Amino acid sequence: MSITAVPAAAKKSGFGVFKAALGGFAGLATGVIGVYATALVDQVAKPGKPIANFEVRAEGLTANFQNHATGQTGWWDFGDGSPLEPFEPEKSVVHTYAKPGNYSAKLTVRNFLMEENDRSVPVDLGAASAAAGGPAINDFTVEPIGGYATAPATFRLRGEVKNVERVIWDLGGDKLEVTDSPGVFEKLIVIERPGTFPIQMIGLAGKTPVRKMANVTVAAPSNGAFSVVLKITDSGSQVERKEIQQTVSLAIPAKDPKPVERVLTAVPGFTIAEAKLGKVASPALKNVKVEVAADKKSAKLTAEWASSGDAAQKATGGSDVMVPVTLIQEKSTPTNLPIAMLASAFTGEGGFVMQNSTNPARSASIELPPSPAGLSNTSRKIQLDIQEMIVGKGVASIGKMEDLKLPLRASITSLSTGQVYIVEASIQKNGSLRVVLTPHLGPKL
Repeated sequence: MSITAVPAAAKKSGFGVFKAALGGFAGLATGVIGVYATALVDQVAKPGKPIANFEVRAEGLTANFQNHATGQTGWWDFGDGSPLEPFEPEKSVVHTYAKPGNYSAKLTVRNFLMEENDRSVPVDLGAASAAAGGPAINDFTVEPIGGYATAPATFRLRGEVKNVERVIWDLGGDKLEVTDSPGVFEKLIVIERPGTFPIQMIGLAGKTPVRKMANVTVAAPSNGAFSVVLKITDSGSQVERKEIQQTVSLAIPAKDPKPVERVLTAVPGFTIAEAKLGKVASPALKNVKVEVAADKKSAKLTAEWASSGDAAQKATGGSDVMVPVTLIQEKSTPTNLPIAMLASAFTGEGGFVMQNSTNPARSASIELPPSPAGLSNTSRKIQLDIQEMIVGKGVASIGKMEDLKLPLRASITSLSTGQVYIVEASIQKNGSLRVVLTPHLGPKL
């Protein structure tokens, strides 16, 4: 048997080939594993992009939001200023609106990688259905002040209007008013001339109207009859007040949490009178505060993270913490309200309307409207005008006080008889203005 020796160089060369082949195989295996690993991460570890998808079904003022979205966290914004509601996968929500109208509801969803998607859907509640009671005008009454209606006459309108967006008043003749304040109402109106007039109000809920009407008849005054007409002008600063509810969404940090600081600004033209913090259910936050800035144009929300990362998300049930905040905002605007006119005929002791005669005295009481709501630093100017009915000439003014100062004592003279009367006016305990005319029987004033 013979043994042939292999040269050292040949040994080294063969081992290198084997080593290179093994390295190539390892590199190929690593590449293949890398490709499949990347695909595995993309398909398994990385979640799909969130899709905010939902539909709305409304009945009356209640809307049912059918959830067809994909995502792990997010929130619902119902478009009416109410607090945001947290999104829960595969769970639909129901929301009841305060009044009819057209709203825009929005859903925002996120996945664990904080990728975000949102969608807005219009919610038309313009016509409140029977389930919400429908638009209605209840207990509508029109009655003359004092129980009689001689021109000029004051009438009181009372009632309640429900489930409407706008109210149109037809107050006889060419007098039209439009308001957006449904609810219980009480109005005083004056009809200056004799005749029969329709007084009606129309409530509108979308394209659905509701209507109430009453005819009133105003008699013509007798020759020599007196009446008093007041024109009241209220002025002051009109305070518009809004209570705006916000929900601040705070993303839980993955690590190294920093103190939270968010600035909430006032609506342009408004200042923040008060800021209220709602209940924060998440244990991930602590020392949550909200404070109004010195200039009242903003409020600052501050907090600290008690925990972070996966543990905090698990405890919270999502990647976001919802912090409800209510900002009470005000705007003050110098305002002169429209002139309110009130009128009444003078009556004797028996309550009958009196014309110019030798009867000793007559009086008129006018219920003054209350100070207007929503005004501060108010002032009131009253113009008093005593009028006389003269056959063939109509109504004539015989005594006008542009800026009435109370109590009043003055004199007027009848145009038809030349009789001098003492005029006295004062405020009664019930808040009404009482005007008394007494014939002056002594020497001429």
